[in-house]
Amino acid sequence: MNQYQAQIELLDRPLAQLEKQYREALERNLKIFQEAGDLDWVVAYTSEVERLLASSRAPHGLSEAASLAKLQAVFRDNYLAKEETGSLNAGCPSSVPCSSRGSVAESSA
Repeated sequence: MNQYQAQIELLDRPLAQLEKQYREALERNLKIFQEAGDLDWVVAYTSEVERLLASSRAPHGLSEAASLAKLQAVFRDNYLAKEETGSLNAGCPSSVPCSSRGSVAESSA
């Protein structure tokens, strides 16, 4: 690996970590809704997981599902910050509680 490739890999690590955390949060919430038998939420989360796997880019719009929209907003804001500055936001946007880093299914009720 040459120096250029090494630098690119180093810059991409925070984004890869962000994508991994986002996918894990989606999968945690998907499992909760599957266990609860809530088909509408299962469909919403499954669609977002599939979208992320097809294109790890930030979503253009936010879901109508409140807990999913919170996760999307955090991911999108951090993703866009990474694109613009080459570094991720250290915290959550002020409009989105940091609890969205974990399970947010309980806040959807």
